Amino acid sequence: MTEQGPPSPPNNSLAPGLSPSAQQRAQQIVDAAARVMSRKGFGGTTMKDIAAEAGITPGLIHYYFDSKEDLLLAVTLSLCARMRQDAEEAFAATGDAPPVARAWAALEATKAHLAHPEQQRLFLETTTLALSDSHVREQLVALYENLIDSSTDMVEELNRQVPTPLPVPPRDLAAVILATIDGLALQKLIDPGRDEDALYRAFGFLLLSCLASSYAMAGLPMPSLDDFAALLGGPAPAGPEAVP
Repeated sequence: MTEQGPPSPPNNSLAPGLSPSAQQRAQQIVDAAARVMSRKGFGGTTMKDIAAEAGITPGLIHYYFDSKEDLLLAVTLSLCARMRQDAEEAFAATGDAPPVARAWAALEATKAHLAHPEQQRLFLETTTLALSDSHVREQLVALYENLIDSSTDMVEELNRQVPTPLPVPPRDLAAVILATIDGLALQKLIDPGRDEDALYRAFGFLLLSCLASSYAMAGLPMPSLDDFAALLGGPAPAGPEAVP
């Protein structure tokens, strides 16, 4: 008997129009597919493997999903939905904090997903599949639009908090943030020895510097290096007097 983790909330995009119980069953299949594909990879996974993991018959899977490719796409959608939810909740929980602290909280929540390289592998396999499958590509485009929408909402809220609006459209900045996160995940996937904490601190410093520049343009004091170090969880850089 396969050990089951905590049940996932139904993702209504998996099988629209079905009853809540059917939605729950669809999510059960997706969760099982995610576990098996994480262990064996997309190419090494069969529908029988997924059925055995979910404790159902292979025929029942086909009631919800037409192919293994559809299941891979559903797994990717589910994983990204969880990442988006984690980032939104972390951001909302810091509503009274300074803008730089709120931005870092959302980024920290996103970074936690890099701790699961097998999930990044599945996302990369979905991206590769999208290059030759127009249906998967359309779904992936819609997924990115959804993620960019969420990130844009957060950027716009930060834009209202800083004294001077950022000089680039919030949606463009949101798209670049997501593209950078994809790149960091790819680096970690190719080189598992990469220190994702260090990479995210560097990325966080760039984002926080963008927000801090708003204070400079308004003639207000910017956060100090010590403030940045406290947020990013590392030592403050040495001042010029410490350089030999």
